[in-house]
Amino acid sequence: MPHKFSSSDAMEIVVSHSKNYHQQKCQYGGKRAVTPPNVGTGRPECILAPKMRMFVVALSIGAGSMFLVSLDSVVDNLIPMARKYLIRFYGSEKEATFAWGWVVSARSYGIAFGCFCAFLCSDCPSRKWPLICSFLISFAGGILCMLIRVPDFGIFLCCLGRFLSGLGSGLAQVVGSAMLAEIPQIRLRGTCLASLTVWACVGELAGLFMSLDTTWHIALGLPVLIIPFSLAVLFMAPDSPRALFLLGKENEAFEALKYYQNSENWIPSMKDIKNEMMFSNYWQKDNGQNGTWPHAEVPLLEKGPIGKYCCAKRRCRFGTGKFVRPLLIGTFVLTLAHLDDWLWISYSTQAFENVGISSADSQRASFWMAFPQALTSLCLLFCFDGFSRRKLLIFPTLGSICCSIFTICALNFGQNSLFNPKSG
Repeated sequence: MPHKFSSSDAMEIVVSHSKNYHQQKCQYGGKRAVTPPNVGTGRPECILAPKMRMFVVALSIGAGSMFLVSLDSVVDNLIPMARKYLIRFYGSEKEATFAWGWVVSARSYGIAFGCFCAFLCSDCPSRKWPLICSFLISFAGGILCMLIRVPDFGIFLCCLGRFLSGLGSGLAQVVGSAMLAEIPQIRLRGTCLASLTVWACVGELAGLFMSLDTTWHIALGLPVLIIPFSLAVLFMAPDSPRALFLLGKENEAFEALKYYQNSENWIPSMKDIKNEMMFSNYWQKDNGQNGTWPHAEVPLLEKGPIGKYCCAKRRCRFGTGKFVRPLLIGTFVLTLAHLDDWLWISYSTQAFENVGISSADSQRASFWMAFPQALTSLCLLFCFDGFSRRKLLIFPTLGSICCSIFTICALNFGQNSLFNPKSG
């Protein structure tokens, strides 16, 4: 018979663990136990260990996912060097431009496909292993990108590599965001998720430095060399506590809580997981009878196949405003971010060249577009919780719109005086 595991059982286990810790006050002269017995040595400085481990994992997720935005900015910066090689290879500038357009766009197609695949597997109870697989796909794609100068097949290998790196990035961006929302304590979730944007801005800036004439083909895949370090951290770290609870591995889930959080955060985190499961009809059936663990989260299994249950679950989610409203807001915000910001990452240098600016000045202009963005996002991360989310969305967006209008006017009406001193 499977073990009966209800929400009350989960809370009893958490409370018992917490009581055992707080009972250690008497043994140490009234001092609070700062770490679990099987995690630290009991020294006061060990209270930082779970938080440090959590931040290391969070940084590794960002480095292996959003930092790869540098793969987009690097192709923008490499246009002057790549154009020379492609013209020699194809014999005409038109065919060279067409081939480079495929190189640039292949990653965008991969990201779109990867995000779609991540949406389909969003109910996967594990976060760690899909994330590791996505990192491996991105790494393989980056290595293939470096083979662009291989005779006959170089362009094909590069396009395939760009698509694979985009596929891995699309998966990692979605799965990584989910894991970052599940491993920290509740009050640090916003900061951890904001670190992804910081990694994206830093990666975008880093890609603009990789522009040596002799090694431009290596720069196409150079950013993926950070992935092995991210993989090493993820291999040593446990999975998301929420994912482990969904799998019915309650002991492993509590070990994950010990790894990522201090003891005083266990009960709030566990309550958050329990409330979510109750809302999703995971923990308790409609008739009030406790389900069996780990099968309580799939009460429709006995009525039909898993695919039928997944469809019914998605219909239930989209039938309530508690899920649809945040989804619409998030979709609008991310769409605005992509249209307002990321759209120019791969083409800003080309856009500046199209209005008559030299290649060197175009590269510098792209750099000065990325530098304040990276600096601002990095500084804001340390005071992220000091501002309301609404203000952080509204005021920077208005400022970005004003700057965009000024740039468009300058390029279209003032290019002779601003960017071409020899004219006039």
